[in-house]
Amino acid sequence: MHVTVCSDRFASGVIAAKNRYSGSDPLGHQRDWVWRGWQVRYAFRPAESDDCGVPMLLLHGFGASIGHWQHNVSAFSQHHSVYALDLVGFGASEKSTTTYNTDIWTAQVYEF
Repeated sequence: MHVTVCSDRFASGVIAAKNRYSGSDPLGHQRDWVWRGWQVRYAFRPAESDDCGVPMLLLHGFGASIGHWQHNVSAFSQHHSVYALDLVGFGASEKSTTTYNTDIWTAQVYEF
């Protein structure tokens, strides 16, 4: 495993060393994050290059999920670490009984 010298902060301040992705999932590493008590799914794929470019955060549209990015993440990860976030109520994230609106999704993205 090749590990670069830079790292990324993600999901409530956890630090992970970047390493080359060699898995079969085109989205990268899928992980769960608990936000305000709700389970949230996100994917992370480290940059292929060692230049540690600015990370990218991919957000799906209404009625979608992180799966919609599966054909884009590989190209984006050539020069950027890529995160794809399933908003609460979508994809593999928890479907809570809360009122969904842009305020809650804005807070979720900000706290991610």
